[in-house]
Amino acid sequence: MTTKDIYLAGGCFWGTEHFFKQIAGVVSTEVGFANGHTDAPTYEQVYTDTTGYAETVQVVYDPAQVTLEFLLRMFFVAIDPTSLNKQGHDEGTRYRTGIYYTDDADRPVIDTVFAEEQAKYAEALVVEREPLRAFYPADEYHQDYLDKHPDGYCHLPRALFAYARQARKRIEVVAAVIFDAEGRIFATQRGYGEWKDWWEFPGGKIEAGESREDALRREIREELDAEIEVGELMKTIDYDYPNFHLTMHCYKCCLMGGLTLKEHEAAKWLAPKELQTVQWLPADEGIIEELAHDERQGRV
Repeated sequence: MTTKDIYLAGGCFWGTEHFFKQIAGVVSTEVGFANGHTDAPTYEQVYTDTTGYAETVQVVYDPAQVTLEFLLRMFFVAIDPTSLNKQGHDEGTRYRTGIYYTDDADRPVIDTVFAEEQAKYAEALVVEREPLRAFYPADEYHQDYLDKHPDGYCHLPRALFAYARQARKRIEVVAAVIFDAEGRIFATQRGYGEWKDWWEFPGGKIEAGESREDALRREIREELDAEIEVGELMKTIDYDYPNFHLTMHCYKCCLMGGLTLKEHEAAKWLAPKELQTVQWLPADEGIIEELAHDERQGRV
């Protein structure tokens, strides 16, 4: 397994560490002190706010299971990004917030998530974004503190730990990219939920014991009252929504007869050049990019 790491300062490191330990895909954590100006500081020295260090958690994760983007979004759930040197009841420069990275390739991801979060606030965010210059682990007493002391002090609401355990829910679905004889592609519009009015390819979850192809045939019967011929797998897309990770297997399909909309608000047939005229769900955009590439290569 190839792992990566990111260093996150989110106030008192006891709670921040415990929060990230709940997330599937996090391999290990270690609390310590980051980006100060003295050598090998002790907890007592850092507590004086004269060393320049921030209480920080090293988060080691498996990028095959969880993305940096998702971890950073979860980080912003656990902090007040507009509060300078203060999180909860804990105050001092050691409790400042920060994202410290060891791989320069991570900076664009950090900046993208930061910009998304900044758009939610009128005031400027005070979260540091810097390369990691120094990190010293704290002593054993502070490691896994809330595992050792479940009723110990924590600036984070306990409900956040349950949220972190559930937030990484993984959903596996199949989707039908249905072509007609003229090369047009069938798109459906959602009529419910958070993503109401957005467009998607029809399909749904794989039930226990089903093959992907059988699941897709069943979903199309349920959604469109139609039969389809399932062809080749076009692409498997992995996408992190705010509260879950979606794996979507997209198959090239064709209708075997007519259809009736049973769940969607609307539907339309789109020529390849018309695909960008509707607002697609973020995960489905991955197939739109694939179709656009195929069109340029003359394969659509």
